[in-house]
Amino acid sequence: MLCMLPDTDLTVIRVHEEFFLPGEVIMEQGNVVDQLYFVCHGMLEEIGIGADGSEETVLPLQPNSSFGEISILCNIPQPYTVRVLELCRLLRLDKQSFTDILEIYFYDGRRILNNLLEEYFVLLHFLKQVLPVLIR
Repeated sequence: MLCMLPDTDLTVIRVHEEFFLPGEVIMEQGNVVDQLYFVCHGMLEEIGIGADGSEETVLPLQPNSSFGEISILCNIPQPYTVRVLELCRLLRLDKQSFTDILEIYFYDGRRILNNLLEEYFVLLHFLKQVLPVLIR
């Protein structure tokens, strides 16, 4: 998604590269999130945690995936936990920088938001199918 933006120092300065080891939890379900992540390398999983503490993999995350957008765009707590499966290289962008970039690149910002919202609706549809199983 960041590839849609022109190469500028503004975008590059605000993106931070991070590495995570297998087993690390990057985001926890229910927490307020102000970071957006893009997967460059490695595998992660989104995990839904039921009321009884049981875990269910909601969605695998692979290169070119993103996460954190639901919490940022909808201003809600993180709907799932994100855990690393294999060594990962991620790009992190904080909420304020993301908002600033969307304002500066209004046309591209609309495209980015549309892409993120499309992912959100696909995930929402999937969660509607999985949640009854997690609640049991």
